[in-house]
Amino acid sequence: MKRIKIENLDKTTLTELEREMIAKEEIECRLAGAKIETRYEMVDAMLANDIPIEKIAVISGIPQEEIRKRRTQR
Repeated sequence: MKRIKIENLDKTTLTELEREMIAKEEIECRLAGAKIETRYEMVDAMLANDIPIEKIAVISGIPQEEIRKRRTQR
């Protein structure tokens, strides 16, 4: 039924719905990027406080290898 309703919409309405979907997806992508950036900031703070990499990985959800790379880049 949803498909039938969508197929019967006029082009202007479909275009507006498409724009809204793209805008929503872009917002979600930016939020995801911000969350990742925040996690890396948290990793940097924990590294600065000599917290073991194993604990940092568990807390942040970032793999130990990535944390080790980040430590060597500091």
